[in-house]
Amino acid sequence: MKINKRLLFTGGGGAGNEAIWKFLKNKYDMYFADCDISNIDPDIPEDRKIEIPKACASDFIDRLIDISNAYGIDFVIPSVDEELILFSKNRNLFACEIYVPDEAFISQMLNKRLCAELIRISGLSAPRTEQVDEWKSLNFPMIIKPKTGRGSRGVMTISSEEELNAYRVFNPVPDEDLIVQELIIGEEYTVLISADKEKKLNCIIPVKVERKRGVTVLASIDMNGAVIDYAKKFHAKFPTSGIYNLQCILTAKGYVYPFEINPRISTTFCMSLAAGFDPFEIFTASVSSLFFPEKKFKLFRTWKNSFLPVG
Repeated sequence: MKINKRLLFTGGGGAGNEAIWKFLKNKYDMYFADCDISNIDPDIPEDRKIEIPKACASDFIDRLIDISNAYGIDFVIPSVDEELILFSKNRNLFACEIYVPDEAFISQMLNKRLCAELIRISGLSAPRTEQVDEWKSLNFPMIIKPKTGRGSRGVMTISSEEELNAYRVFNPVPDEDLIVQELIIGEEYTVLISADKEKKLNCIIPVKVERKRGVTVLASIDMNGAVIDYAKKFHAKFPTSGIYNLQCILTAKGYVYPFEINPRISTTFCMSLAAGFDPFEIFTASVSSLFFPEKKFKLFRTWKNSFLPVG
């Protein structure tokens, strides 16, 4: 009898997990972990929800090792930034695959200023990015945001020195953790990039973002040639195993400027599953060509109302 592989997703309360469950539940035995399992979508059965400590807990890795062993997990898929380095650094302690990029890649990409600097040094295009006290080297309008972080938290376009100073007053982030970034005008893309265990590319899926509210709520697969070409060049400069997400702007002249690299699955990961891509099936197997979706579609993410019995 065929035994399904077992997958454990952390960040179980994330926006895309209900769709992940829907697309993969008949193929894999899946579990979703969160420090607060009440955040996990009600469509995911209760016996597939696992409570775990926060990444800052001293026993975080020990607890995840115990859980992965107890449940016979084949893949752990972290989706919380604070967990990524911990998982990558300790991957050899697990008896399963840890589906995140290499530790050095994670460290470099989570630091948005370092990330932009390394991309520019590599010869690829990237928006100019500086510490906030170097703001005079850029022109208004510009982007201001924390050096680390996710989900568009603290990201703002500012048009004057007064707005910059107001941001510093109302956002409790020390200057050493703030950066300013050149504002690039164009269409936003979020690009899934996947590689096998030997760091060989096996999938690039560009998604054009049409509307965001912290997370992407309206988007469509768009196999834009310039974006795909940039993704290939990026991976050649920064090879890693696993999956990551490149967020970029495509200008009217066809230039690509990445403004953020997320070294993990994103909330639009479910779109790659809808397109028929299965990264877990081919992670340990070499494939001869890149996966390309045969169909185009949109993601339309809405709120829904769930009514649960109490008492």
